Amino acid sequence: MIEFKNSQTHTKIRVWINELPKANYNATNIKSFSLPANTYCDDKKFAIELIYPRNSSNYALLGGQYISDKSGVLKTEIHICDLETYNYNDTIAFESDNVFCGIPKEYANAVSEYMTNNADNLKLPSGKIIFNVGAYGEVGSSKFIFSTATKILFKLLVLDFKNTAPQNIENVIFENQH
Repeated sequence: MIEFKNSQTHTKIRVWINELPKANYNATNIKSFSLPANTYCDDKKFAIELIYPRNSSNYALLGGQYISDKSGVLKTEIHICDLETYNYNDTIAFESDNVFCGIPKEYANAVSEYMTNNADNLKLPSGKIIFNVGAYGEVGSSKFIFSTATKILFKLLVLDFKNTAPQNIENVIFENQH
């Protein structure tokens, strides 16, 4: 896990590549869809946790696994959990917010809507992506913050981390941030 901080926006982001945080949950449903792929990358596990302390829409944890193939299609599964299940304690969220493991339907929809609405501008790798790691704040999460997490994740997903310096990863994470 690598942690990044932006002192201007007070944003904190933790990134896991080829490892995952312990934010597992039992899915109550799976949202599946496919989009045309426009690139390729290596298999990897990934997660991103972010907090934007400037407004009430400030916390998300989103992650899973990407499995490459040559189909020319990105098949996506988002594992949904609409029950407040396990508390997620290893979090960067505000202490006053109760954080639960899972991706509620509302936030799963934000992930799929962001991917679908921005497919022409995203690098979508051929293969299958499974979002099955997540956490949300009882008060501090929103569709906006899960869309933001999705945007950053797709920028990171196609990076070659073996040949990318941490400073370049940080630049990708914080580019276009206001």
